[in-house]
Amino acid sequence: MAPFNLLMNSLLEQPTQTVCFTGHRPGEKIPYDETTSIVKKIKASLREQILKAISEGFFIFISGGALGIDLWAAEEVLEIKKEHPEIKLIFAKPFPSQDKIWPPKSKERFKLICQRADLVVDVSKDPYAAWKMQVRNVWMCDHSSLVIAVWDGTQGGTGNCVQYAEGKKKVIRRINPQLVMG
Repeated sequence: MAPFNLLMNSLLEQPTQTVCFTGHRPGEKIPYDETTSIVKKIKASLREQILKAISEGFFIFISGGALGIDLWAAEEVLEIKKEHPEIKLIFAKPFPSQDKIWPPKSKERFKLICQRADLVVDVSKDPYAAWKMQVRNVWMCDHSSLVIAVWDGTQGGTGNCVQYAEGKKKVIRRINPQLVMG
C-alpha cells in the first residue's frame, strides 16, 4: 500500500473528486459572532453542500485555513467525517505562520484543525505577504473540480478566487450571504 501522502498527491493530480472552499472573512460582510442567525445559516448551508458533494462522489475537501468561512468549512468537514470516515480534509495554508497574529482563541481553533486534518499543505514559505492568499486560492482551485463559495458578488480575495475558478471551468456552488440573511 502506498504511503498516505503519495496517495493524496496522486488524487490531487486528478481533482475530479475534490472540493475546495472560498469565502468572506468575518467583519464587514459576515459577523464574528457565530451565535448570530446568519452564521448559523451559513454553516448549515456549508453542511448541506458538503453532504451533497459526498453524495455525488466527492471525498476530498480543501480548506484555505483563513478565519471565517475556511475554518467553519473545515470544522463542518471534520464533524461530517464522524459519519463519513472515508472523506479527507486537506488544510492548505498560504504560508506556515498564517495564524501568527491571530487572537489566542482563533489560534487554538486553527491548531486543532491542523491536528485533525488528513494533510496540511504550506502553499508558500514564510513570511506573510498578501499575494500569498491568492497563490493559495489558485493552488486550491487547480486541485479541485468543485468550488463551494460563500460570496456576495463583491470584489476582493473571494471574488478573485471565483473568477479564477470560472476561468478554469470549475463547477461553482455559491452561497450568497445576503440571500441567507433573507
